[in-house]
Amino acid sequence: MIPAALFIAFSQHSATPVAGFLPGGKVSIRYVSFSSDAKQLSAGTVNGELITWDIASKRVVRVVITGREVRGDYEPASSNRIYTLHADGSIGLRDKVTGQLLRNADFTPNGA
Repeated sequence: MIPAALFIAFSQHSATPVAGFLPGGKVSIRYVSFSSDAKQLSAGTVNGELITWDIASKRVVRVVITGREVRGDYEPASSNRIYTLHADGSIGLRDKVTGQLLRNADFTPNGA
């Protein structure tokens, strides 16, 4: 038996909550989001993973290892890129298929 962490998320597109498991034991999820078409669910972890599931099949479609706590993501529908937002204020631009980091930027509120 593989230990797993349970998550439950709610979408504005459905009255039914989505539930699933993260394999691998104790995982702290800091962020969840639905794709714009509500077909996928992404979860960001304190371990630096962005895990995306297909809701209908309940299968993992992508795991992006960022190495930094993930607090948000943005995936433009017409793009093959993912923007990952991190707890340390950095923003990563990644290839949607490979997860490879293409660019990284640090955000500072005062612009410095």
